[in-house]
Amino acid sequence: EALRAGLINRLCLDIEPETRSLCAEISEGAPLTIKHAKLAIDLIAGRPGHMDEEEVAKLAAACFNSADYAEGQKAFTEKRVPRFAGR
Repeated sequence: EALRAGLINRLCLDIEPETRSLCAEISEGAPLTIKHAKLAIDLIAGRPGHMDEEEVAKLAAACFNSADYAEGQKAFTEKRVPRFAGR
């Protein structure tokens, strides 16, 4: 019913394989982006209603200004898998 109503985007009856698949997908991302996303989530979830927007913006800017971001764009243009270095 929640799926039909659009409240969820999929239903998992066996959560372990879905979790492993999602973790594998996330782990293929840029390490710096993963790290900063986790920090941003901690900032947002840790103090509901008191998010430090400036700090979250700094984390996002660090990702967009990283070598990994440039590598991701280049890999996309060249239609290849990116080789992230965590910088």
